[in-house]
Amino acid sequence: MPSFQPQEKAAEALGVHWSWLRDRRLQGRFIENVHFIRVPGVRSYCYNVPLIARWIDVGGDPARHQRDVDAYLIQTGQMNPSKRKAGGRG
Repeated sequence: MPSFQPQEKAAEALGVHWSWLRDRRLQGRFIENVHFIRVPGVRSYCYNVPLIARWIDVGGDPARHQRDVDAYLIQTGQMNPSKRKAGGRG
C-alpha cells in the first residue's frame, strides 16, 4: 500500500472516520508534507497511513512520535541523518 492515501481510503485503513483525520489536521497535530499532503487543484488531502498508524500507536504523544517522524524524513531525503538532534552537547 502506498504511504499516502486519499482521505476516505486512509480513514478506512486506519479504522477511523474521515472527520477524525480532518480534525487532527486542523488542530495542527499533523504536519503538512509529513502526515498529509494537499491534492493540487482540488480541496482534498491525502494522508500518510503508516505514519499516522504509528501516531495512533503512541497515543498522539509528540515526543514519542518524533522518532517516527525523523525516520520518515530521513527515508524520504527531507532530512540528513547527520543533522538529527543529538541527545546533548559537549
